[in-house]
This record gives sequence, C-alpha cells and structure tokens, in this order.
Amino acid sequence: MKNYPAFGIILFAVLISSCTGKSSQESAVQENLVSEKDTLHASPILYQIALPVDMIQIFEKAGIRYNKDIPNPVSKADEYTQSGLAAINLGIYGIDLGYIKLFGDPQAALKYFNAIHKLATQLGIP
Repeated sequence: MKNYPAFGIILFAVLISSCTGKSSQESAVQENLVSEKDTLHASPILYQIALPVDMIQIFEKAGIRYNKDIPNPVSKADEYTQSGLAAINLGIYGIDLGYIKLFGDPQAALKYFNAIHKLATQLGIP
C-alpha cells in the first residue's frame, strides 16, 4: 500500500515532462520550411517543346514514315494488372496515341484511346 504514493508521483512527473517538449513532427516541419528570401532568387527552368505541327515537319524532312509496329500493342493493355505497370503503360499509350494522331490513323487512335480509358479507370483516374 505504501507504493501507491510513489507511483502517483512518478506518473505525475512523467505526464508533466511529456507536455512541455515540442513534438518531433513540429520540429521537422519547421526545418523543412523555405524562407521567402530563398524562393525569390529561384529561376524557372523552361524547355522548349516542339509543337505537333513542328514535329510533322521534322519527320517529313527526315523522311520518317508511320510504322505501326513502333507503338506498344493495344492487346497488352489487359496484362497490366499491377498499378505500377498500369500507370507506366498509361503514359506509354498516351505517347503512342500522339504518335498515331501525328500520322493520321484514326482507327488505331480510337483503339489506343480505349486502352488509355481502360487503364485510367483501373487506376481510379476520372
């Protein structure tokens, strides 16, 4: 019975000491804050991306013709069941759709659009 007052004093001391310190999350957030001074001197990095019209001219000058074997086959869309693979191939099919549209193959473009829609739905992207 005489241990109860000592236990109460120790418990009280622990509770008081835990309330006074800053949490590690708070200090981590403060360390990650960027000062306004640092952001004012940041310069944007811009890259010039060719427009589709420019790409057509570049391909014509280089003699590049449409090759239906270059894009990732639409038939493989069902194979990407893992979300990581589905996300990567969603991007690949998007690039392939641009390539196909560049050369004007509407039937193939529709197939790639449907594959993109299927993968986006699978990933929960509206």
